[in-house]
Amino acid sequence: MDSKKIARGGVSVAETLAKYGIKGTGMIIRCGAEATGILVKEACSLASHFSGCSLGNNIGDFLMKKTNGLVKHATKAAEKGGIAVVKNLADRARNGLS
Repeated sequence: MDSKKIARGGVSVAETLAKYGIKGTGMIIRCGAEATGILVKEACSLASHFSGCSLGNNIGDFLMKKTNGLVKHATKAAEKGGIAVVKNLADRARNGLS
């Protein structure tokens, strides 16, 4: 088998693994933000229960929804950009091995 063909296959495998790594990292960040929002919401619920004032709950819920939306948008954009860079680098490497 041709060594260049093997190297091109290796580049393709590395590209695929990098894409999955980028997508997995984005998913972990989104899940972490969601979990943080749940913890903050529970902390606010406990604070309002013991203090008797629940004014901050509506504001906190609104801010967490907006924050989660922002995190989702930012991570999706970063994933697309990262995958595009990886694809470009892999294409250049494969073309160099032709």
